[in-house]
Amino acid sequence: MAKGEKDAKIDRSKRSFFEILIRPMRAAVKGYELPVDHSSAKPPERLRVIRGGANAQVMAMLGPLARGEAAPGGYRLFTVQVDSERIAYVFERRGAMVNVRLGALDGAGGVAFGESATFRFVVDGDAPEADRIAVATRVLAEVKARDRGQLWVYAADTPVPPRAPAASPPTDEPAPAARKDPA
Repeated sequence: MAKGEKDAKIDRSKRSFFEILIRPMRAAVKGYELPVDHSSAKPPERLRVIRGGANAQVMAMLGPLARGEAAPGGYRLFTVQVDSERIAYVFERRGAMVNVRLGALDGAGGVAFGESATFRFVVDGDAPEADRIAVATRVLAEVKARDRGQLWVYAADTPVPPRAPAASPPTDEPAPAARKDPA
């Protein structure tokens, strides 16, 4: 091997080493780029989720039903559950339940009762069918009037809530205010 070939080989290996070291900084400045020799055949997907901490907005979509007004048939809002993909409103009257679940328009699961701008409605429960339809129709009307897509965000765009400070381990020492000086 000639001296020039050896120097060229060393230069390529050094260049490769420095590219590996600099790649995280380059990604931070101009965005992540897949390496040339990547094996992914499927690019990353942007997942739409319901924004965490939007409980007031979830309740506001129900309008007066969230403030205690009775739904048709005397049903009242019993519970609300929110996760990343759906909202579940449960209405109750004398032990009979009406479940109205709101999910993404393209979501699967259950027979769709109706749609708002960004939600698909699925209704079930142990209440009589006429009551389920009446309550769901009212919920659909309230949500349609207020749904502007404000609850959906992309998972990568969702801000991470700050962590609570870690608790210090317990000690046998008295708290600073309770210490007495031996003077």
